[in-house]
Amino acid sequence: MWLSAIKLALNAGSKIYANKQRTKMAMSDAQLMHAEKQARGEEAYQGKLLEARQNDYKDEVVLGILTLPILVLAYGVWSDDPAAMEKLKCSLNISKRFRAGLQIYGFLSARVFLV
Repeated sequence: MWLSAIKLALNAGSKIYANKQRTKMAMSDAQLMHAEKQARGEEAYQGKLLEARQNDYKDEVVLGILTLPILVLAYGVWSDDPAAMEKLKCSLNISKRFRAGLQIYGFLSARVFLV
């Protein structure tokens, strides 16, 4: 009984290993054919798409938008401006009420505590 189970496991393992090797060979052949087509001029260089994505400023714009509230919060904390402190307290109260509302509707766990 155990011998047949071990034999079955070895057969399955060898089959999986053989399939992985065939997959590697197929991928290598595909890369070779692609390079040959590029050399003949039948296919465009795909690296240009990656270079175009690297020159995109969309990520930097999104990062800037997400950073603005943190900068406003930092200004409110470190400045001695009473108006800024009042606005900061108001925004924190609003965010606490918003989180409490989300907890009521079950969107946030009761254990999650965000300042």
